[in-house]
Amino acid sequence: SNSPAWTTCKLHFQKTNLAEIVGELERFYNVSIELNTGELDSMTMTGTFENVSIEQVLSSICLTLDLHIQYRHNEVLYILSN
Repeated sequence: SNSPAWTTCKLHFQKTNLAEIVGELERFYNVSIELNTGELDSMTMTGTFENVSIEQVLSSICLTLDLHIQYRHNEVLYILSN
């Protein structure tokens, strides 16, 4: 199962849906992330991230799932479908 990030100092996702990944990233990095469509919620990804920035994690997710990010001035990040 997915280990809590705060006990392992790394993020590990095993066929985890994007909605759950976003929730974990928000807690881990203290950011706000929005998915622009409910269709993205159920997309899944497997991966481990250790000692990387939120930008690096999001870049990897977007590259893997063919999505893109829009950064907003109010610190909210939007993940958009292509």
